Amino acid sequence: MIYLAEFCRLFIFIVLVLAAWGKTNSFARFRDSLADTLNVPVQWRLLSALGLVATEWMLAAMLLIDGPWRALAMQAALLLFVSFALYIASILIKHRLVSCHCFGRENRHVNAYDFYRTLILIAACFIMLTFTSSALTLVPASQWLLFGCAFMLAQITIHLPDVATLLRHDA
Repeated sequence: MIYLAEFCRLFIFIVLVLAAWGKTNSFARFRDSLADTLNVPVQWRLLSALGLVATEWMLAAMLLIDGPWRALAMQAALLLFVSFALYIASILIKHRLVSCHCFGRENRHVNAYDFYRTLILIAACFIMLTFTSSALTLVPASQWLLFGCAFMLAQITIHLPDVATLLRHDA
């Protein structure tokens, strides 16, 4: 189970880095979208967007640190993803059209696949927190193999709406 826990840690790390990177690269667009969808007052727009992006960067960095910081970062990521899931669920229930900027520039609205993606992230956090152990360390070759697999799953998960569309058209 140590391999599964490590895989989930790397998976969450990669997703957080890619989310923070995407928001950082299209920061003005993300700031405006966040402010519009959450009705953030003008004076708080910059601070709220910076806070979310900085949180994602910080959690990703903390996941690289061995020890209690790693578990704390995963617990905070779990809380962040649960918050995202609740927000996405409210959007879907109210049938609101909200632009998705979860990973930077995207020209589509939030949909059920964004909710499913968030549930996958929540499950990965739970698995890592449940099965992690500091008693066993992995050799670098195993670490890199897990990283590669986690990167592939992160890409599929991030692009889940597109993957689902492609699978529907091919069926």
